[in-house]
Amino acid sequence: MDALDIDKLPGSRLLNWEQCCAVLGVSKSTFYNLVNMGELPATRVGVRAGLRVRVDTLREYLRCRVASEVCL
Repeated sequence: MDALDIDKLPGSRLLNWEQCCAVLGVSKSTFYNLVNMGELPATRVGVRAGLRVRVDTLREYLRCRVASEVCL
């Protein structure tokens, strides 16, 4: 999956795990580890639909990771 330009997406848009992995450059297991450890807040949407992360939450995570700040 191609990387998304999250700067052009509305902040309220929800991204699935594949889209998040593409933006973050991580594997599926790393994505789920981030969510399970509470480092990346996510919302469960239905039983089969899985987890979703808001674009603005992903932007904040990336900003904090780059700045090495304690955020979220």
